[in-house]
Amino acid sequence: MAEPKELFIDLRTSVGGPEARLALREEHARWLQPLVDQGKVIMGGPLADGTGGVIIFSTTTAEEARALTQKDPYVVKGLARPNIKVWTVRFYQGM
Repeated sequence: MAEPKELFIDLRTSVGGPEARLALREEHARWLQPLVDQGKVIMGGPLADGTGGVIIFSTTTAEEARALTQKDPYVVKGLARPNIKVWTVRFYQGM
């Protein structure tokens, strides 16, 4: 078994209509891509039913993940409500 690793998951809820989020999608991507490049975000994307999305952070602390999330244009403009959860990963490959 691999050594447990803590990750931080933003199980966010969408607020408002999809048109407003679509208008900010490029700005959201410009915020997100550097975090991916730095290894602070492992993956993310919208839920298929349109009710929200998930971002998995690999940061040092939950507080760091929360602080990064507060800079997301979707959150700044009130179109997403973040909800950071600590996830203790016990089974994984290649991390």
